[in-house]
Amino acid sequence: METRKSGSSRVVVAAFAALFSLTGLSSLLAARGDDAVVSTKRVRDKRGEVAVEAVTQSAAGDGVAAWTAQTPPVAGGGDVADDPAIWVDEGNPSASVVIGTDKDRSDGGLYVYGLDGSERQHLSVGRMNNVDVRYGVELGGAPADVAGASNRTTDSIDLFRVARDGTLAEAGSVQAGFPVYGFCFYRPDGGRLYAFVTSERGEVEQYALTADGGSFTGERVRAFSVGSSSEGCVADDASGALYVAEEGRGIWRYGADPTSGSARTQVDDVSTDRLAPDVEGLAIYETGASTGYLVASSQGDSTFAVYERAGANRYLGSFRIEADGDAVTQTDGIAVTSANLGGELASGLLVVHDASTDAATSNYKLVPWANVEGAVALDGSSPGPGPAPSPAPSPAPSPAPSAAPSPAPSTVPSPAPSAAPSPGPSPSPGAGPGRPSA
Repeated sequence: METRKSGSSRVVVAAFAALFSLTGLSSLLAARGDDAVVSTKRVRDKRGEVAVEAVTQSAAGDGVAAWTAQTPPVAGGGDVADDPAIWVDEGNPSASVVIGTDKDRSDGGLYVYGLDGSERQHLSVGRMNNVDVRYGVELGGAPADVAGASNRTTDSIDLFRVARDGTLAEAGSVQAGFPVYGFCFYRPDGGRLYAFVTSERGEVEQYALTADGGSFTGERVRAFSVGSSSEGCVADDASGALYVAEEGRGIWRYGADPTSGSARTQVDDVSTDRLAPDVEGLAIYETGASTGYLVASSQGDSTFAVYERAGANRYLGSFRIEADGDAVTQTDGIAVTSANLGGELASGLLVVHDASTDAATSNYKLVPWANVEGAVALDGSSPGPGPAPSPAPSPAPSPAPSAAPSPAPSTVPSPAPSAAPSPGPSPSPGAGPGRPSA
């Protein structure tokens, strides 16, 4: 199987061993003439079958960001790691942790890792798919840092208190109205905490979360349909934008406020050479109250696209990730922070899911943000390779029916007239640069 971005130098080739030997695959690539083999490795696909995968690069070159640490493979079989989040320890940033999901049917749960990739905690709590973090949320009468995740075993949003050492303790669960898939938080200006959950049918539900003693309850306040399978999402707490990745079409920008309805603007689509389906994880790197970058996983060609956070989300460039001959491939979820975590992580950290490892399951790779800046020239010296796609509003599909009982009509607001969210207030201390929202 070969996937090429039209008009791009990026090529990703995967050939199953049943069809090609490693030698035969290399010969096939060499015969193309315009590509050079960067790395090859034996991997396992989602069914656990062994494959030979090669990542190639044109002679013209492509931005490459090196990963510097990785986690052990998660428990289970096949590609069952999915989505990471980063919890920043304000008092001791070098003690910050990565939280990763495991969606295996038997061994699924959540992992907590140190910045060196070492495992700190494992919770066997079901098929956890996507995870997110927010800071300073009222819980049990005091501010608490909170993690949330979509649980595909129970079709729920599961909440966790993050302890001072970065470990997790359960803090309630909210039942969703459909089989859950993606998940992300939204907390405008340090106020009410909201949760978004998506489905493989393209449905989206938004819940308002309320602390009830030491746990959370939730009420559905909004529902709409993206159109088709959608997983990755991220909310910009400062601007009030919600970004959703429709896997086979591209990236959409909605309003994150419950009153925003289904109006939306397309940020980018797979008809360009910037995204190859499936479009997966989304994350925001903050450089100020409204500046920074939106990062997206282009799973179909194992690259990552970078857009401006502000305005019309102008496309800035793409990069891939590799170190020691091990290229990151078929990434689902991603997370990023601009916090100074010390040493090589002084400019922040990007964490990505890597489907291809030499073990029976997948893992997570840690990439210093400075390496991404070098790969895409994000230091202001380059204006980027071209304009973003037109930000003209697109009509949204009609909301899909929910399997769960709907709340009283007064709790579901009417759609807002604007396709793009209005600029919001500056983020609170718990949501600004260095306190990641994905």
